[in-house]
Amino acid sequence: MKLLRRDFERLLPPPGTADKPLPIWCSPDAAPQHRNARTVLPGAFNPLHAGHTAMAAVAEDLLGSTVDFEISVVNVDKPDLTYADVTQRMNQFAHRANLWLTNAPTFVAKAAWFPEATFVVGMDTLARIAAPRYYADNLSGRDTAVEQLATLGIRFLVFGRVYQGKFQTLADLSLPPALRALCDEVPATQFRKDISSTELRNDSSAGNT
Repeated sequence: MKLLRRDFERLLPPPGTADKPLPIWCSPDAAPQHRNARTVLPGAFNPLHAGHTAMAAVAEDLLGSTVDFEISVVNVDKPDLTYADVTQRMNQFAHRANLWLTNAPTFVAKAAWFPEATFVVGMDTLARIAAPRYYADNLSGRDTAVEQLATLGIRFLVFGRVYQGKFQTLADLSLPPALRALCDEVPATQFRKDISSTELRNDSSAGNT
């Protein structure tokens, strides 16, 4: 599927616009209703690597549901993606996987589009969901967000990964009980791939110098 620039621009409405743009389906097959997506693996995919595809394969085996990938063009930590960014990342998925493009930088926003979905995440992503700094250091705001996720029927399938220098599992994280209750863990005996998108980008840059 080719992404038209006008469709991309529809994902970035002017500030203050009340309506949220609908997700865009970027796969050759007919688009399902986004609200029927059962298993979603969100990420920047810069680049898409073997760790991502292995996580998707394990999740499909465990949950019995096809994994849809999701890229938000707006991110809470990074600059908004450009049209060139998005088309380059889309090309990685050609004939390989289902992909949604959204304007949903937070998991509460993702959950609104994909209620009752299971989100496939790494330990580092789960740590960010729990971190007060993403809620203006307001624990009440964090707890309200987790409550919204629970109300929308969200689950997290959590994969261990190297985080802050060591391989971490759920037992290594300090999570609010309400968030921990939404999580199911994939044990390291079933999945472990110490692959970092950042390291891959750095290696690629070093190879081009």
